[in-house]
Amino acid sequence: MSHSPNEHQDRFAPADTDAGWPIASGVILLAIACIVTVTIIHKKTYLHPTNTSFHAAGTTTPAEH
Repeated sequence: MSHSPNEHQDRFAPADTDAGWPIASGVILLAIACIVTVTIIHKKTYLHPTNTSFHAAGTTTPAEH
C-alpha cells in the first residue's frame, strides 16, 4: 500500500480512557489525607496570640514575681 506524498494519511489514535485514573485517584486520596492531618494538628496545637495561657519564651508570669 503506497501513498503519494500529498495524500492525507489518518493518524488518529483513540485515547485510552482508563489510563491514569489509578494514579489520579491515589493523588486525590493523598491530598485528602494531608488535609485531614493538617487540620487535626492545627486544632490540637494552635493557640490564638491573645490567648492568656500563651507566653513567649523567657517571659515571666505574674505568679513568678
